[in-house]
Amino acid sequence: MEEVIDISKLLNLLKRNWKFIVSLSLLGALIAATISFFLIKPTYSASTQILVNSKDDKTQFELQANQTDLQLINTYNEIIKSPVILDKVAKNLNVNNDLASKISVSNATQSKVITISANAKNYSDAAKIVNETASVFSKEVGKIMKTDNVTVLTKADENIKPSPVKPKPLLNTIIGLLLGLILSLALIIFNNLLDKRVKTENDVKEILDLPVIGMIPHFDEKTLK
Repeated sequence: MEEVIDISKLLNLLKRNWKFIVSLSLLGALIAATISFFLIKPTYSASTQILVNSKDDKTQFELQANQTDLQLINTYNEIIKSPVILDKVAKNLNVNNDLASKISVSNATQSKVITISANAKNYSDAAKIVNETASVFSKEVGKIMKTDNVTVLTKADENIKPSPVKPKPLLNTIIGLLLGLILSLALIIFNNLLDKRVKTENDVKEILDLPVIGMIPHFDEKTLK
């Protein structure tokens, strides 16, 4: 029974403060939207794929070649982000050599396809970075590893106009709304817990455990006049 009363009190508390809850929630959403649209610079992402596949067509060596290619994947991932490759990419594109922080390399388990991704302030730059990285790596890896098993599978289209990968204004606005809602609820509940004032006859009954035999009505200036 006590739990039902507590829930009822909580609901009444929220009902009395609904304007504050709505206002703070909307304020959180507005702040998040403003930051997303006006303060965070958009970032674009482009990617290309390279295939690691030995060119030995002899059937008896196919399984062994596949296993060798898979074992080389992790090594290739490191080589792609090494100065040997990125220095040449930066020189070819005539950009500052901070590419290591912009490029990421990944591949699925047991897959011989390596995905090279890059982030930049505009999509064209990101596409140029990944395409040049794939091109330079496919040429240089033969000299480094003494093998010829890398092929550029797909290239990033430098002419398309995709949406930025971040920020995501809608998602950020929803997060701001939820944070504002959580903050407003926390403030209301915390303030209620700290408020020890006796404000209703029910408070008197609970605190003193005595019946209320009378109440003094509140008179404002208009009523007295």
